[in-house]
Amino acid sequence: MGNLRALSAPFPNDPRVTEIVGQLAMHSPAFATLWARYEVRPRTSEDKRLFHPQVGEMRLHYEAFTVTSARGQQLFVYSAEPGTPSADALILLRGIAAEALADRPPVRASNGADPSADTTTPR
Repeated sequence: MGNLRALSAPFPNDPRVTEIVGQLAMHSPAFATLWARYEVRPRTSEDKRLFHPQVGEMRLHYEAFTVTSARGQQLFVYSAEPGTPSADALILLRGIAAEALADRPPVRASNGADPSADTTTPR
Protein backbone atom coordinates (compact mmCIF):
# COMPACT_ATOMS: atom_id res chain seq x y z
CA MET A 1 0.00 0.00 0.00
CA GLY A 2 2.81 2.39 0.90
CA ASN A 3 4.43 1.73 -2.47
CA LEU A 4 1.19 2.49 -4.37
CA ARG A 5 0.87 5.76 -2.49
CA ALA A 6 4.51 6.62 -3.19
CA LEU A 7 4.11 5.86 -6.90
CA SER A 8 0.92 7.92 -7.19
CA ALA A 9 2.23 10.91 -5.18
CA PRO A 10 3.78 12.70 -8.19
CA PHE A 11 0.34 12.71 -9.84
CA PRO A 12 -1.97 14.24 -7.20
CA ASN A 13 -4.55 15.52 -9.70
CA ASP A 14 -4.52 12.61 -12.14
CA PRO A 15 -8.14 11.51 -12.58
CA ARG A 16 -7.04 7.97 -13.48
CA VAL A 17 -5.30 7.54 -10.12
CA THR A 18 -8.33 8.95 -8.30
CA GLU A 19 -10.63 6.61 -10.21
CA ILE A 20 -8.54 3.49 -9.51
CA VAL A 21 -8.18 4.29 -5.81
CA GLY A 22 -11.90 5.03 -5.59
CA GLN A 23 -12.84 1.75 -7.28
CA LEU A 24 -10.51 -0.23 -5.02
CA ALA A 25 -11.83 1.50 -1.90
CA MET A 26 -15.46 0.83 -2.89
CA HIS A 27 -14.83 -2.86 -3.49
CA SER A 28 -12.44 -3.54 -0.64
CA PRO A 29 -12.95 -2.23 2.89
CA ALA A 30 -9.45 -3.51 3.72
CA PHE A 31 -7.99 -1.36 0.93
CA ALA A 32 -9.95 1.68 2.13
CA THR A 33 -8.63 1.21 5.68
CA LEU A 34 -5.04 0.80 4.52
CA TRP A 35 -5.26 3.74 2.11
CA ALA A 36 -6.59 5.97 4.90
CA ARG A 37 -3.42 5.33 6.95
CA TYR A 38 -1.51 7.41 4.38
CA GLU A 39 1.69 5.38 4.64
CA VAL A 40 4.25 6.26 1.99
CA ARG A 41 6.99 3.70 1.54
CA PRO A 42 8.53 3.45 -1.90
CA ARG A 43 9.86 0.00 -2.66
CA THR A 44 13.27 0.19 -4.31
CA SER A 45 14.34 -3.44 -4.15
CA GLU A 46 12.67 -6.76 -3.65
CA ASP A 47 12.82 -10.44 -4.50
CA LYS A 48 10.11 -11.58 -6.89
CA ARG A 49 8.85 -14.89 -8.19
CA LEU A 50 7.83 -14.62 -11.84
CA PHE A 51 6.48 -17.14 -14.33
CA HIS A 52 7.30 -16.97 -18.03
CA PRO A 53 5.39 -19.29 -20.40
CA GLN A 54 8.54 -20.33 -22.27
CA VAL A 55 11.02 -20.81 -19.42
CA GLY A 56 8.85 -21.35 -16.36
CA GLU A 57 9.35 -19.98 -12.87
CA MET A 58 12.13 -17.50 -12.13
CA ARG A 59 13.18 -16.07 -8.80
CA LEU A 60 14.63 -12.63 -9.48
CA HIS A 61 15.81 -9.66 -7.48
CA TYR A 62 15.07 -6.14 -8.67
CA GLU A 63 16.45 -2.71 -7.95
CA ALA A 64 14.45 0.39 -8.89
CA PHE A 65 16.15 3.60 -9.95
CA THR A 66 14.42 6.95 -10.42
CA VAL A 67 15.01 8.62 -13.78
CA THR A 68 15.37 12.21 -12.63
CA SER A 69 15.17 13.66 -16.15
CA ALA A 70 11.76 12.03 -16.79
CA ARG A 71 9.08 12.78 -14.18
CA GLY A 72 7.39 9.64 -12.95
CA GLN A 73 9.75 7.25 -14.72
CA GLN A 74 11.71 4.49 -13.04
CA LEU A 75 14.19 1.94 -14.34
CA PHE A 76 13.85 -1.57 -12.92
CA VAL A 77 16.84 -3.90 -13.17
CA TYR A 78 16.14 -7.58 -12.60
CA SER A 79 18.86 -10.12 -11.90
CA ALA A 80 19.20 -13.73 -10.83
CA GLU A 81 21.69 -15.36 -8.52
CA PRO A 82 24.48 -16.78 -10.75
CA GLY A 83 24.39 -20.54 -11.22
CA THR A 84 20.71 -20.89 -10.35
CA PRO A 85 17.89 -22.19 -12.54
CA SER A 86 16.63 -18.60 -12.69
CA ALA A 87 19.96 -17.42 -14.13
CA ASP A 88 19.75 -20.22 -16.71
CA ALA A 89 16.19 -19.12 -17.55
CA LEU A 90 17.37 -15.55 -18.18
CA ILE A 91 20.09 -16.82 -20.52
CA LEU A 92 17.49 -18.88 -22.36
CA LEU A 93 15.20 -15.85 -22.65
CA ARG A 94 18.06 -13.81 -24.09
CA GLY A 95 18.49 -16.46 -26.79
CA ILE A 96 14.75 -16.56 -27.52
CA ALA A 97 14.69 -12.75 -27.86
CA ALA A 98 17.75 -12.75 -30.14
CA GLU A 99 16.12 -15.32 -32.42
CA ALA A 100 12.90 -13.32 -32.54
CA LEU A 101 14.79 -10.16 -33.48
CA ALA A 102 16.82 -11.99 -36.14
CA ASP A 103 13.59 -13.24 -37.76
CA ARG A 104 12.13 -9.72 -38.06
CA PRO A 105 12.58 -7.67 -41.22
CA PRO A 106 14.93 -4.69 -40.87
CA VAL A 107 13.37 -1.45 -39.64
CA ARG A 108 13.24 1.24 -42.32
CA ALA A 109 13.43 4.96 -41.66
CA SER A 110 10.42 7.04 -42.69
CA ASN A 111 12.30 8.06 -45.86
CA GLY A 112 12.72 4.39 -46.82
CA ALA A 113 16.40 4.23 -45.95
CA ASP A 114 17.88 1.46 -43.83
CA PRO A 115 18.93 3.23 -40.59
CA SER A 116 21.56 0.57 -39.94
CA ALA A 117 23.27 1.19 -43.26
CA ASP A 118 26.44 3.27 -43.02
CA THR A 119 26.03 6.11 -45.50
CA THR A 120 29.06 8.10 -44.41
CA THR A 121 32.07 8.29 -46.65
CA PRO A 122 35.56 8.06 -45.17
CA ARG A 123 37.63 11.22 -45.28
